[in-house]
Amino acid sequence: MVKGAREFLVCPKCQKRFTYWLLESNPHPKVKCYYCATESFPKGEPPAAPAPAAAAPAPPAAPPPGTPPSA
Repeated sequence: MVKGAREFLVCPKCQKRFTYWLLESNPHPKVKCYYCATESFPKGEPPAAPAPAAAAPAPPAAPPPGTPPSA
């Protein structure tokens, strides 16, 4: 069963009223108008995505073939 509720939205472009599902797992949905296809965020803009984690340092490059091993 879907956990959430139906909400009403008045399209900011065409002013028509329609319903959409507001899921508990997504409190800031992007909703597309059924009539004119305008996309909007009825509950405000979603929070910014978290910054990507720092990448792990790359392993040392292998010496080219035919190079004598270092001592």
